[in-house]
Order: sequence, then structure tokens, then C-alpha cells
Amino acid sequence: MCASTRLFRHCHGLTMTLAAKCVRSLLCFTVICTAQSVRADSVSSQEAQVSSEGFVIANGRFLPAPYYLVTRQDGQLEINGNTYNVTLATQVSTKDQPTEPRVHGSRRRPRHWARHRPRPKATVQEASPSQTIEELAGHLRMGGFVIVNEEEKNVEAWPRTKIYELVDVLLGDDEIGEQHVPASLRPHVDSLRQDPDLQARALSFQSSVEQTEDQNYQSAARVHLLDRAAYPLSTLGMLMVVVATGHLLSIRPPQSHELSQTSVQSGQATLKFLAMILAFSVLDLVWTVLASHDGSMRELNPIGSRLIEQPVLLVAFKMLTTGVSAGILFSLRTSKRVQLAAWWICLVLTLLTARWLVFNSLLV
Repeated sequence: MCASTRLFRHCHGLTMTLAAKCVRSLLCFTVICTAQSVRADSVSSQEAQVSSEGFVIANGRFLPAPYYLVTRQDGQLEINGNTYNVTLATQVSTKDQPTEPRVHGSRRRPRHWARHRPRPKATVQEASPSQTIEELAGHLRMGGFVIVNEEEKNVEAWPRTKIYELVDVLLGDDEIGEQHVPASLRPHVDSLRQDPDLQARALSFQSSVEQTEDQNYQSAARVHLLDRAAYPLSTLGMLMVVVATGHLLSIRPPQSHELSQTSVQSGQATLKFLAMILAFSVLDLVWTVLASHDGSMRELNPIGSRLIEQPVLLVAFKMLTTGVSAGILFSLRTSKRVQLAAWWICLVLTLLTARWLVFNSLLV
């Protein structure tokens, strides 16, 4: 009984030891496989490039976006799951600098070196396929054309300067010559014009280009308008600042013990301040509209910033608020308190106009 018990315990111990070794080996194998798969995924992700812009035409057929460009291990190109037998390596010309001969015992070059200087040798360095994939993806992100031709086993990135002419040709413009169409695409122009996906994408590209050009033209027109108006506005602003400063210095603001009084002189002074307030308000409005649409400033007023994109609403809001304020001051113009308020408002607007003059002088 004791011998059988010992034998059972011995067999049980061996079984547990073997089971532990098997579990340990299985865990090591799982870790190794996981590391290899993560490494393979990282390598493939480095070689893969994604672009939702541009045009890809492979063997005369347009491929819809988005584009997934992958470099296979055999060096072939894969786009959206389709493999193409093309050459991806690019050639970059470099120059080897020759070694200058030296004269023993001297640092100066020999005299015959200038006459018999060897010419640099041009060498060819091939880039890796992943670099080519990055170049193609970058070209697509800029809205370019990538043309794959398996017959000639090459991939061509059509120059960006000729993209617009090529899009016009594909949209049916026959007035543009064949020099704006790649040689590999000329036999397929008619079939590409019948492709609805290509036509829709080309029209979207053309409309976006035209919209960008219109925005650039409008921006240039606004800049030109501000340049033309800068000198007369600055001259008018300087004159108004000088006149307003003279009135502010010549008309003494009421003292605290005079605020409860009324007089005809206070009414006349208030009318002068009101005239300058209205003139400064109109000048500030014109300058704000021109500078904001030019893009040289940003409106910090929370109400004005919401209305700055709609000049009509901004002008209406400015006229309403300024008119109501001026009407209140005009109706109470004989009061010393109103005279003091108009004096301070005129001072603030004078400083604001001086700030506009400094701002405009920095832009000119």
C-alpha cells in the first residue's frame, strides 16, 4: 500500500512537471508569434500610404478614391487591392567630388590642377520602393494624377503644372492640344470621358479650383481697395485728430460742482463734440470693414465679429446704435453732465483714430 502510494505520488509529480513545461513552452511560442505579427504589421503599415485626393488611372481605367497604395515584398505596386507589375524605383542623379592631388610638403594646389581638373562623375542612386510610394501619395494629396502603365512597367506622376489642362481634356475640351495629355493616356481619352466616376471627380476638382481662384481674386481686390483708400483715409484721420484735439483742449470739461447746471454754452459745446463723434464713428466703420475683409485685422468686439462678414448688417447696427446715442445726447445737450459725457466720448474716439493711424502706418 505504501509502495503504491509512493508510485502514485511520483507519477503525479512527473505529470505536473511536464504540464508546467508544456504551458511555459506554449506561452513562449504565443509571445514570439505575437511579436512577429506586430512587427509584420508595423512594416506593412510603414509601406502603406492612403490618400483620398487626386486621380489614379491604371492601364487606361480610372480607379475611384480613396486610394490605398502598398509596396509588396516583391517590389510591385498594389492599389486598392489590385497588383500591378511596374517598376517603382526612381533614379536620383548625384555627383562624386574628385579628390584633389596634393604636393608633398605644401598645402597649395599644383598649377596644373586648374587646367586638368577631372570632371565629376555622375552616378545613379535608386530609391527604395517605400520612398516612391510616399512620393506618389504626396502627389495624390495635392490633387495630382498618378498613371500606371503595365505595358511599359512604369508609374508616372503627371506634373502639377499640367493637371488643369488634363482635367479640361478629360471633361471634353478638344481645343487643348495632345501635348497636355500623357502619351499612355491618349488612346484611352474617349473611354475616360465616358466614365461617370471620373467625370464627377473632375467636375468637383474643377469647381474647387475655380472657387479658390475666385477667393484669391476677391482677396486681391480687397487688398487693392485698402491700398487705394489708405492714403485719403489716413489724411482725413490726421486732420480730424488735430481738430478734435484742439476742441478738447479749448473747451474745458465741467467740474463736479457744475454738473447740475444747464447753459447755452454747454449746448453749443455738446453739438461740436457730437459732430466729431459722428465723423469719427463713420471713419472707424469704414476702416473696420476694409481692414477686416482684407484679412489684416480681426474684430474683437463680440457683436461686431458676428456681423463683420455681412457689411450691410454691420453698417445698420452701427448707424442704429450711434444714432440712438447721438439723439439722447442731442436732446439733453444743455446739461453739463451731457457735455462732460460728450467730452469723454470724443476723447476716446480721438485716441481710437490715432490708433488706426498707427495701425495703418505699420501696414503701408
